[in-house]
Amino acid sequence: MDTKVQTTRRALRSQGLGMVFTLTIQYILGMISNLFVQFPDTSVQGQLWQFAWSQISIAAHIILGLLLFINAIVILNRALTYKDRTWTVAASIGLVSILVAIYGGVRFIQTQNDPYSLVMSIAFILALLAYVWGLFKSKF
Repeated sequence: MDTKVQTTRRALRSQGLGMVFTLTIQYILGMISNLFVQFPDTSVQGQLWQFAWSQISIAAHIILGLLLFINAIVILNRALTYKDRTWTVAASIGLVSILVAIYGGVRFIQTQNDPYSLVMSIAFILALLAYVWGLFKSKF
C-alpha cells in the first residue's frame, strides 16, 4: 500500500479517535451543566446568554462544541480530498449531527425548553456513533 495512503488513513483514524475523545469530554461538560447549573427564571435571551457565559462548565461546553464543529469540517474535507468513502460517510453524519446539537444548544439557552436539550443529546449520540463506526470500519 502506498505510503501516502497509509499516512492519510492513519491521520483520519487519529482525527476520528480525537473526535470520540472530545465528544466524550463534551458529554461530561454537558452533564455537569445539566446537573449543577440552574438558569435564572427569565425569558430575556440576552440575560440567559450572559448567564451561560458566566458558568465555567457551560462556557467550556460552548467553546468545545465550536471546536468540534471546526474539526468535523476538517475531517470531512480530508476524507473528501483523499476519497475515503468510510470516513466521508462517518464525517458527514458527524458534521450534520454536531450542527443539530449546536442548534439544540442555542435554542435551549434561548428558550430553556427541555426538548432542545434532548435534541442536543440525541445529536451527540449520533455524532459519537458516526465516528466510532468510522474507526471500526477503518480497522483502528
